[in-house]
Amino acid sequence: MSEVPKSEEPLSATIARHYDNGENNLSARNESRILYLRNFNNWVKSTLIQEAVTMLRNSRIHDGKMHVLDFACGKGGDLNKWRNSSCMEHLVAVDISPGSITNCHSRYEEMKRRNKYLFDAQFIVADCTRVNINTLFKDPSMKLHLVSCQFAFHYCFESLQQAECMLKNVSENLVSGGIFIGTIPNAREIV
Repeated sequence: MSEVPKSEEPLSATIARHYDNGENNLSARNESRILYLRNFNNWVKSTLIQEAVTMLRNSRIHDGKMHVLDFACGKGGDLNKWRNSSCMEHLVAVDISPGSITNCHSRYEEMKRRNKYLFDAQFIVADCTRVNINTLFKDPSMKLHLVSCQFAFHYCFESLQQAECMLKNVSENLVSGGIFIGTIPNAREIV
């Protein structure tokens, strides 16, 4: 069995480049071979978000003004899911890809033009597996009610140190009783 040569480039740089070069328009996404899988993934995320928000609402750990951290936010495909949760006050959207964050921020600004009220948001380009993320918050002391990492958590397992950093970013930023939701693909079932 031959070994795959190890790249000198960190995995995070490869991932960022991949997403920066990805499809950016709706027609390209609609023609994708994995459109139905994406639709299913969106349903999974919507369900997880709504269930987590309901749990938080019932727990009364926030005063109706929820703060959320969305790791690997991508181009902002979940912004409407957060808006629909109806108790958002602040979203911190983080992604490793500068291009994705630019698209996410543009999508947010467009939503803000159409909506009388929309949650506040901060957009950060960062590798959550290598940096203490709250040092990049506008308010570093802010605590979060919900942390989400959808279909990207597996990237933190490049090394033990990176996995520990990611888990620290989750645990140290949640209020007591806060919730982490995440999804990862099943390597045995990838299509």
